[in-house]
Amino acid sequence: MKILKLLAIVIMTMFLVLGCSGDDDKEVDNTPPTKPLLIPHLGDAGDGTIIFDGDSIVLDDFNNGIDAESAIDGIRVTWKPLIYDNDLELVRIFRYMDDHIEDYTKIDSVTAEVSLYNDIDIDADFILEHKFSYFLEVQDKSGNKTLSDTVHYRLKSKAVLIQPQNGDSFTTFSGERFGWRYTETVDIFRVLLFSEDGTLLWIKDLDVDIQDQITYCDYTGGVLPVGFYLWRVDVLKYDSQMDIFYGSESMLYGFSIEPEPDKLY
Repeated sequence: MKILKLLAIVIMTMFLVLGCSGDDDKEVDNTPPTKPLLIPHLGDAGDGTIIFDGDSIVLDDFNNGIDAESAIDGIRVTWKPLIYDNDLELVRIFRYMDDHIEDYTKIDSVTAEVSLYNDIDIDADFILEHKFSYFLEVQDKSGNKTLSDTVHYRLKSKAVLIQPQNGDSFTTFSGERFGWRYTETVDIFRVLLFSEDGTLLWIKDLDVDIQDQITYCDYTGGVLPVGFYLWRVDVLKYDSQMDIFYGSESMLYGFSIEPEPDKLY
């Protein structure tokens, strides 16, 4: 009996030792996620080539960082794709206004695969000319968190396009001009002409000294072949504190170049 009792004690001791050893070997993840890189406003479509984060970038509407958006009344926030190792759980997006960082608020949460957010949860009339700042917080499945840097932008009201109207058609665009209405202070009007697939074909900057209610710009580009085209006007104003041009992008209007009647046959 004594031998059996001793054997039972030995077996129980082994179970306890092995159990404790397993708990000690279990790793606890205390490593915070990699810091997200929000993309500041790098410039605007038509500005040409810049270097950002070691990469050469020809600026367009998709890679120029935080910016106004043609299709919405709001601000587009973008960041570098996150290092995703099946451990990141979510991304929280925070915003504050006019340097009042103590009043920051969480505006949304997205999954780790997302790298773009359109902030339309703001009153378009209220936000004009105010500086809005954004930062991210990423969290992994173990609860570890990391904050991003902060990016900033201001909005101006959109120009109202009046000529050519959306859906107009021409047999030639030579001698035509673009027209729009805008009544606020601005430094530069930028007229952009795109092909149907979004390729930038022509750009014209107008430095503004005296603000008229209606502004016109002659088209001085090459002959436009038969096809469908898109155009818009960007309103740009310099902010010395942020050292960027901020502003707005008008709605996109489309027009077509049709074959001349005697060339249809």
